[in-house]
Amino acid sequence: MKREDILYLCHSNPEAIADLIENLVNHIENLNDRIKSLVDRIAILETELNDAKEEIRNLKAQLNQNSQNSSKPPSSDVFCNEKPKVKSHRTSSGKKPGGQKGHSGKTLEMTSNPDYIIIYSPHCCENCGYNLEDTEVKDYERRQEVEVPPSRAIFTEHRREVKKCPHCEEVNRGVFPDHIKYPIQYGPRLLASILYLRNY
Repeated sequence: MKREDILYLCHSNPEAIADLIENLVNHIENLNDRIKSLVDRIAILETELNDAKEEIRNLKAQLNQNSQNSSKPPSSDVFCNEKPKVKSHRTSSGKKPGGQKGHSGKTLEMTSNPDYIIIYSPHCCENCGYNLEDTEVKDYERRQEVEVPPSRAIFTEHRREVKKCPHCEEVNRGVFPDHIKYPIQYGPRLLASILYLRNY
């Protein structure tokens, strides 16, 4: 309703002023309720926004962590586009990399007494197809492979004797070592190896 309409209504019908005031009061109360609802909604959105910002900061911090600036292993560097360059503290000597002139190199040497020997024999001539099964061996070409022996788990059974006293008939049992607490368990060396490999 325009201002002119309100003034005209007041002059032409003074009794309508009370109704107009009541309508205006109701309208103001509705507006106040709406404003309060919007203020509450803004407060909720601000809280959610702050939580989202905090979560984004934490995720960015996690993404920026790698094996160089945290305790993470190198295998966890999956988000790195390029591996960080390792800075060397050594000063340049001016020499070319690799073995220097006059230096007697060291390499892995063959043993004269290998543990196993495997023979690979040609069965037929690659040129004409002649059978070489009974042909005399002229020479050998040698290559050696160094490997650690395969490991095998060792099971040790601990048994304690159970005896019944012939005098008082009390049942007596031997005493297990303090570290033997369960029917089956890992030994200390195997457990240490498992923990090392898991953490590594």
